[in-house]
Amino acid sequence: MSSFKPACRSIRSSFSDKTRASRPARTAGGAKTWDVERIIANVGYSPDTNLTRELQIHESFATLAPMALAEALAAGKSQDCLKVAGVGPNALRNPEPNFFILGAKSFGRSSNFLMRFGFEQVRDVFTILAADAKLNLYK
Repeated sequence: MSSFKPACRSIRSSFSDKTRASRPARTAGGAKTWDVERIIANVGYSPDTNLTRELQIHESFATLAPMALAEALAAGKSQDCLKVAGVGPNALRNPEPNFFILGAKSFGRSSNFLMRFGFEQVRDVFTILAADAKLNLYK
């Protein structure tokens, strides 16, 4: 009898001992082997745009990020996420009035989003909404 305990009952019926196999992998500590049923490779990211499909959002065709932000990030030409500079509040504006896409979703397929960008975006949106360029939420 297998010692594998699935997280929910609906999955249990789809696994069988016949599908278990040893899979080797290289890790920082050397080669290791695991008994697994499935290997799931999450190698790409594409934001879910169902929420915004009825809104006036101008998206970059390449990254699915809002166009103004995608252009500002592309102008920086830095592949290193630690060297990407803030882009300012105007890059967060969309044709849809008072609608802003913030956080990882605002970078679309781009993988160089950091939490500091999200914090900057929140601060920038509040400067727009409060009409106060000197507003700083974090001081």
